[in-house]
Amino acid sequence: MRNSAAQSQDVLYGFGPFVVDVAVGHLYCGEVEIPLTKKTFGVLRTIVEGHGRPITKEELLREVWPDAFVEENNLARHISMLRRALHDLDPDHDHIVTLPGRGYQFTTPVATMTRGEFDDQVSGTSADLKASAMADSVSYASEQPPAPPSLRGVTGGSAWRVGLALGLLLAVTLGVALAVDRGTIAPASTVTDRRLWQLTGNGRLDREPAWSPDGQMIVFSSERDGNEDLWLQSISDATPRQLTSDPAQDWQPSWSPDGKFVVFRSERDGGGLFIVASAGGSARRVSSFGYRPQWSPAGDRIIFYSSVVQAGLRLYCIRLDGSPPTLVRPDVLTGTPGRAAWHPDGKRISVYGGIRGAPPTLTTLPLDGLSSITSEVAPEVASRLRDLKLSLGQIVWGPRGDCLFFEAQIDQTRNLWRIRIDPKTLAWVGGPERLTVGAGLDSAIAISPDGTKLAFSSRVERTRILSYSLDSATGRISNRGEALSPEGADAQVADLSPEGRRIVYRTANRGRSELWIHSFGSDPDRLRTTEPTAGILQPRWSRDGLQLAYLRTSSVESGNAVVVLAVNSGEGRLVPSKSALSMIYDWSPDGESFLVGCRVATRSAVCQLPITSSPSAESDLRVFAADPSRDLFGIRVSPDGRWVTVSSSEDARSSAISIIPATGGKWISLTRADYYDTKPRWAPDGRAVYFMSNRGGSWNVWKQGFDSGHGRPVGEATQVSSFGTAGQRIQYQSQIQFAVSGDRVIVPVTEMSGAVWILENVHK
Repeated sequence: MRNSAAQSQDVLYGFGPFVVDVAVGHLYCGEVEIPLTKKTFGVLRTIVEGHGRPITKEELLREVWPDAFVEENNLARHISMLRRALHDLDPDHDHIVTLPGRGYQFTTPVATMTRGEFDDQVSGTSADLKASAMADSVSYASEQPPAPPSLRGVTGGSAWRVGLALGLLLAVTLGVALAVDRGTIAPASTVTDRRLWQLTGNGRLDREPAWSPDGQMIVFSSERDGNEDLWLQSISDATPRQLTSDPAQDWQPSWSPDGKFVVFRSERDGGGLFIVASAGGSARRVSSFGYRPQWSPAGDRIIFYSSVVQAGLRLYCIRLDGSPPTLVRPDVLTGTPGRAAWHPDGKRISVYGGIRGAPPTLTTLPLDGLSSITSEVAPEVASRLRDLKLSLGQIVWGPRGDCLFFEAQIDQTRNLWRIRIDPKTLAWVGGPERLTVGAGLDSAIAISPDGTKLAFSSRVERTRILSYSLDSATGRISNRGEALSPEGADAQVADLSPEGRRIVYRTANRGRSELWIHSFGSDPDRLRTTEPTAGILQPRWSRDGLQLAYLRTSSVESGNAVVVLAVNSGEGRLVPSKSALSMIYDWSPDGESFLVGCRVATRSAVCQLPITSSPSAESDLRVFAADPSRDLFGIRVSPDGRWVTVSSSEDARSSAISIIPATGGKWISLTRADYYDTKPRWAPDGRAVYFMSNRGGSWNVWKQGFDSGHGRPVGEATQVSSFGTAGQRIQYQSQIQFAVSGDRVIVPVTEMSGAVWILENVHK
């Protein structure tokens, strides 16, 4: 039961640099509001009001969802969101701990005061705080309100004074110091004038907003009815209207400049791009393939990506006159990952990365013609980009051509940023400026037609390793999985030991990669090793189950390397290599070498790296498989060591799985290149190959029978899992792996929830 202070709705709770304002339902860090959904805030409020006592899951469900039945995994998603929000801004403290089998406990001391007490303290300290916290040439307008205080260990007025100063300084750090070029600090108005508010939210997944030409409506994809469809919502109305209702997945919308139509990706009828009238009605197909369509500002063309997998940038363009899609500038754009966006003039596109033979940069080029402009980067901008170590994602031009908006990731958080551009030279002259500071994953940027607002989706994701029982009668997995990795661990990879009783998985924790082993039974998980940043990729068990090999990622200068780890002792040794390694796939059948990713000419290939490789050898790699017309990846050796699976792709639109004899010989086609089939895994008896495929739009596990004796496929491929609805998915990433035993499938499953947000005054 909530205490009387909480019931009055006139109470503030403080812990560390955070303030929980119960009356308005907001969480603040300094004076920066941390975006939380209503239910997530309700979870925070309930455990904070517990004042350190254990809060059971049943109590949380009863308090936050009093009139609805909610599964525990929904609660876990909100806890995960809270942990990420608090940890990203206060990384030295874990405020919420899990009580296994019971619930949660808030372990940080919490101070409580009424709003009147808060106002009294603020009025007596604001002048002094402004003078001290704004030293170093930082000036705030006289009417700028003081920041909410830090309340850790508050016992008197002096503590409040220190807390307020720290809160105000934190606001400066998060919201102001990142506002303009390196070495300067922007006026407070550049931050405080930007209103952030939530447009949608229902506990499911709303994402991928696009603006109507008049700036009054948003079209977005949503799973609010259990299936992903397109919905329309006015920015002045809280009630959305459904635009599509096909049983297949509809997503990635883009609004035509005249406002009459919406183009989108759909998985109906084999998948492709479709157009529907914005007023509603039947959709018609305009391309049999394509992802992330973007309508040109002139309205005469649509550009789109060839594949959902960003293995290489192949950009297509289509006119709506019935002519087939054409490849955009294959002379420079094919073969390198990158992101593309229309320039505001409607005649050119800009690509970040994706230019063959050059380091990542922004290049703007016409669709027709050979000229191009590579944006120069001012030294101070380049310095900030290096210091921040931003990993850039989607890009969007401001309509006046004087700024570029992009999503970028730092550690585990993805936010929105802005670069100032010289409209004439397209040089990067200012920034990067951080526009959002939330702990979620901000993505899918859409700029309003007048250039003053950004719509974007902010997601919360939690990835756990789940074990699903295989139904021998149907060949499909059970509906409910058993969690093998701890709650909140955000596990990303999984590999099953040869005897089928242990898995290895990787987690990210405070800038480190950690490698853990989970044993089926009651034994606790064991931490085996850690590496900085994302330093562990693709752990693989040896055939005797006594060793693990993984790819240690490093800087460009030193390159990647294979590490062999003794499972029992945790001791590791480096396998040196003079060659560039991109992946580790499997141990060779004799255990004397590794099958690794390498390059032969311009294509990805498979090489063998001897375990006893010497750094003084002229060549430490031997080519195992290569094809001048295809990229090769996804190698796995069969249980009897006779066969090797390989995924191959010609143009990143699709991928097929083949089987080749381990001793060399004719390739056997296991699947056709009609979809993206990848990550093959052998059944323990060698009579089938399991793999991931995007057939039907969502990534799922499929199975194809194989006659090992005669070396040929058996029957047709069948679907094993059915992920892709209600925010629960298999994410396609190179580090996401799955495993198969005789009676179970073990796979990392990502649970998602998200909403569409609006950020105003982004042009200032």
